[in-house]
Amino acid sequence: MAKITGWQKGCLVAGLGCVSVIVLVVTVTGIALVWAASSARRLGDPTPDPVSRTIARSDRSANDRDAARGDDSNDDRQDDRRSNRRDEPPVEASLVLPDESGSDEPLRLRVDMQEGRFEVRPGPAGSELRVDGTYASTYYELTDERDEDADGSRSLTIRFRSSRSLPVRLFAGLMAGRGNPNRLTVSIPEDLLIDLSLRFGSGQSEIDLGGLNVTELDGEFSMGQHEVEFSRPTARQMRGARLDGQMGEVSFRDLGNARAVEFDITIGMGEGRVDLGGTWQSDAEVSIRHSMGDLRVDVPNEIRLSESSRVRVNNETRRLDRRRETDLPDAPEIQLRLTASMGEARVRRY
Repeated sequence: MAKITGWQKGCLVAGLGCVSVIVLVVTVTGIALVWAASSARRLGDPTPDPVSRTIARSDRSANDRDAARGDDSNDDRQDDRRSNRRDEPPVEASLVLPDESGSDEPLRLRVDMQEGRFEVRPGPAGSELRVDGTYASTYYELTDERDEDADGSRSLTIRFRSSRSLPVRLFAGLMAGRGNPNRLTVSIPEDLLIDLSLRFGSGQSEIDLGGLNVTELDGEFSMGQHEVEFSRPTARQMRGARLDGQMGEVSFRDLGNARAVEFDITIGMGEGRVDLGGTWQSDAEVSIRHSMGDLRVDVPNEIRLSESSRVRVNNETRRLDRRRETDLPDAPEIQLRLTASMGEARVRRY
């Protein structure tokens, strides 16, 4: 038998090491999958449970707040109790939001939702902030977090997210044989003064901010289909609006009704549409950055694009179409700066 040389021994040891790593990875993965399947069977199907939650605009007692929170707890100890309550009528929970009437300090409102179909819409003036719909409460949680700084400024975060690991949710969906059961609608009173922050991902969202009393807007949308619309003018002029869409299909419509003096828009890795329609009540600056995908920017002929407006696609400066643009001197003037790379972008006048 031939003697094994040093380099052959090294190759043998390296090969055995690689095989050991592969066996370990396969074993750990198998254990994780078995655990995920077992957990999904224990938790049951992701059956949607109804929710109707009110965030009241007046103070309430601590007992009322604790009782309201208890209906939406998602501890493992309550999983069995939830399964027994699924046939009961929806529970309405009331949470506390300080009264904003007559205050010049906006509420910093953050809405953060993942994995589902979501809507945000204006509610009647004088009403309360609400969250209504259905969701699989054994696999997801709907929470609220409030904070007040030393200077008296207030913030509220409404968050919807998964409470189980991804493998467990995948197995549950396979066993149930249905799509995502989460459907939630957030209603914001028109007269509630807010700085608004939106975070939506891994799903579908339809957002109408028309008529809201927003001082500043910050939105991030990813991994799904998302539409932000201003169906009518907002209640006041915004300081600015930042909109960021990544890895999906996004649409920002009727931005003139947002009444913002500055727009900072980013669209990457997907398809995007930006519509500058609506009622512009002042001049504004619109900056758009786009990469990896297709983008269309719709510009009404009723507004004037400033002489400093620029469109640059793949390091090529393109000429703006001004053939049917209004020549009225009091028409709003928009400075449009569009930069696109690794994709296609076009400006359409209508």
